[in-house]
Amino acid sequence: MQKTAGKATVDASIAECIKTYAPSLDVCFVFPSKVVSRLWFHKALDLTGLPTLPADMFVAWDSFKTACLIADSEKAAPVSQVVRKLFAHAVSEKNRRQVSAGKAFFTELIPEAYAESSGIFADWIASLLPQLDHWEKRFTQSGIPTDTEAKDLALLKKEYEAFLQKHELFEPSWTADVFTPQVSQYIIVYPELIEDFSEYAQLLEACPEVSFLPIGSFDAAQNPLISFENTRAEIRNTVLRIEQLLNEGVSISEIAVSVPNIKEMMPYLKREFALRSITADFRTGFSLADNQAGFLFSQIADAVDQHYSFESMKALVFNKHIPWANECGARALMSYGIKNNCVVSWQDEKRYKNVWFESFKISKEENPAEEDEKEAAKNWIIPFMQMAEKLTSAKTFTEIQTAYFTFRDRFIVEDKFSAEDDMVMSRCLACLRQLSELEEEFKNCLPSSPYRFFITQLQNEIYVPQNEGLGIAIFPYRVAAGAPFTYHFVLNCNQNSTGIIYKKLPFLRQDKRDLLNVANTDASQAFFAAYAKNGNCFFSFAEQTISSFVIANSNFTQTVPPPSIDETDSFLEELMMYQGGKAFTQAYSIQKNGFEVWSGRNTEKGFSYLQNSFKHQIAALTERIHAVQFKGSAVRVNQTGLRNFFFCPSYWFLSRVLTINDEQYEAELFNPRYVGILIHEVLEKLYQKIKAKDTKFCSANTATYKEWAKDIIQKTAKMRSEYQGPLATPFIESLYSRIFEAVEYALSFDCEKLDGWLLSKIEERIEFESGGIFYEGIIDRVSVSAEGSSVLLDYKTGRRPPASSYTDYEKNGELLDFQMPMYVHLLEHSEKELVEHAFFIGLREQDVSFIINNKAVIDQGRKRSVSREQFSGVMTCFQTSVQDFAAAVKSENFIKPENVTWQTCKACGFKGICRTAYIVRGE
Repeated sequence: MQKTAGKATVDASIAECIKTYAPSLDVCFVFPSKVVSRLWFHKALDLTGLPTLPADMFVAWDSFKTACLIADSEKAAPVSQVVRKLFAHAVSEKNRRQVSAGKAFFTELIPEAYAESSGIFADWIASLLPQLDHWEKRFTQSGIPTDTEAKDLALLKKEYEAFLQKHELFEPSWTADVFTPQVSQYIIVYPELIEDFSEYAQLLEACPEVSFLPIGSFDAAQNPLISFENTRAEIRNTVLRIEQLLNEGVSISEIAVSVPNIKEMMPYLKREFALRSITADFRTGFSLADNQAGFLFSQIADAVDQHYSFESMKALVFNKHIPWANECGARALMSYGIKNNCVVSWQDEKRYKNVWFESFKISKEENPAEEDEKEAAKNWIIPFMQMAEKLTSAKTFTEIQTAYFTFRDRFIVEDKFSAEDDMVMSRCLACLRQLSELEEEFKNCLPSSPYRFFITQLQNEIYVPQNEGLGIAIFPYRVAAGAPFTYHFVLNCNQNSTGIIYKKLPFLRQDKRDLLNVANTDASQAFFAAYAKNGNCFFSFAEQTISSFVIANSNFTQTVPPPSIDETDSFLEELMMYQGGKAFTQAYSIQKNGFEVWSGRNTEKGFSYLQNSFKHQIAALTERIHAVQFKGSAVRVNQTGLRNFFFCPSYWFLSRVLTINDEQYEAELFNPRYVGILIHEVLEKLYQKIKAKDTKFCSANTATYKEWAKDIIQKTAKMRSEYQGPLATPFIESLYSRIFEAVEYALSFDCEKLDGWLLSKIEERIEFESGGIFYEGIIDRVSVSAEGSSVLLDYKTGRRPPASSYTDYEKNGELLDFQMPMYVHLLEHSEKELVEHAFFIGLREQDVSFIINNKAVIDQGRKRSVSREQFSGVMTCFQTSVQDFAAAVKSENFIKPENVTWQTCKACGFKGICRTAYIVRGE
């Protein structure tokens, strides 16, 4: 031990220091963190050879402060963080009341404009309290003039002092003027890592019982930074090197990994270790309020805040960590909400209307099953809402406890919590119990919303799951700096993630901190040095992380390429084998299991609908195909079926014959398709009325037609089943202008192009049989001129097929759309004459696509179209496609053709069913 500049330092490693001083048993080693202190405690038995050591010989800095640096008082007790927050809420509320009375309490800490919501500043104010004494001493010594912020801080300290005195409490960070030793010698290990050490340094350096074990400087020359292109490569290489160490006989307990930004990288680390069958223990925690079973309390608050919107209830019901007592009722609620569009509650005359109550009033179920579902939904959500309101509006923490236990008894099967979720819930309830125990003493400081305060406490409570210590220890960065691992891998050493700056009085602006001579401390190098002190430490970083591009930490002076270790990677060897390399001799268990599963399923099945025709081998399937796709002995053909079949025959088979559909899990306000259907129905009724009244379109009556349209929109929307539910009326009103604009455009087109044309067919179904084919389709409208020319119109509220979908059939090798050829074929068979005009009317874009047109009859400006004679090739190709489709249906041949591309499959909703494999290679 050496004495330098008034302080005693130990010139040795941690291990040597423990060997030297621990046997006396009258010594205490103080470490920066509890994790490191416990690890060295376990290591000390091997280092000293002693059978036992007192546990309190190895303590964390915070425990040391509590034991030796806090004034001992028989009456006063140290204030806790929870009590600080209660005081902060109380003083925020006091500020709100005084602002309402015309006299602000604070000027700058809580701006007057935000006084009504003063509570949002409570957490921040609570964080200031331990630092106020340090600020006051600095401010008094500086002689700086007092400004409004200083007055606010002084007032806050005065209020806090009065609060502490009233409740016989003291602020630990304000009373560290006396050192009270419990043993004869204290060795503070790596004080450079301790954020608030400088506040106690002068006191401790003068104490003969205290000595220090400094880190020393970081030797960048001896610790190069391993550079990777991306984080995935960094993780893979690290795990392979760990695997190599394990294969060489290194104990798993001697290896650790420290990871900055561990939450982002955790899924990738878990996967890589799992792939290589290496057990990993993640020594990181999570907020009780935002994970697993503890999320229940936040989700209940969200449901109440959102007036039980479908999304908030869905998140609650499908929280897999909550074992609901009546799961059938909860799922009935979700199903009912989807069917009845129970999306959100809404405000009407300053009061919210509950979407579920309103729906229960008006919904009319069509069968007993739907009625039972409605009753099950009501029986679940009504008591849920009552209990949730009671829980969230409780005036005290004790009331919250009582309300929660009532809620739990009704809705949760407590015995079915998993062991992990049971531990989480126990911690949540322990936090609530702690708050309940405080409320009698601090009843004048209770927050206005105890339940929100409770959730905030849960958010601040970090739960670290218990682990058995049988795997590779993986820590958040900083936590295990200086720990006694033989091999330590430190990942993600970029400037942003590993730059550690300790700031004193961070609540002040930088210019005010400069006036008080408050300087930042850069601890980045100290942490690197601490990691490098014990055993073999490997630092690495990746230029491209999971979320961004970064630069290396500036403390490293040299970077080196990663060590080549690919030859030990069985996954890489497997890939090389598939690409023509030699067979690999070793495999991970996951590879072996995967091969066994594949081998078991890779038996010769002899048939696949993707590669073989059914050829009437399955009677039930043949019967099904005849039921859905035949009219007598003729094959049904419509434009939708043709489009889907030539998109992919397998897609048509799955969607049409097997009628496989996506399950709906969302309640939606509206589906855009429903709007299109509604517009079509409005136009149908409008033009039927025009036809009945005028027989032809008369531009002079356009104003009358618009009035008819307004009335039809209102009546039609109310009758549509898609718009049932409590939101139907406000929703239809919001769509009214959109629908009317579409109708107006249709009328304006007729005014310009088809004035005086007879209305021949309106939403008319045309069907006929010819040559074993049953053609069918619904034509939106046909108008006929006085000279006998027919125009075929199809309204589009979505995408319009471009003319090239038809005219480029030779270039494409097939038709890309069948709608217009089918309608032309239907109309020409019905009218026994050629169709000279066929247009798509784009109601959303308010534009027209002229597909077939006789320009001498209808002017199309500079737009392009083809004549009916030029369209003849398209019709020939159409007939060929119809025959091919009919032949495939008759032979039950739905083989996926080779020309179906990866891009097509990628966008298909059935890709998870047919599971076509593509090999994609770069150039």
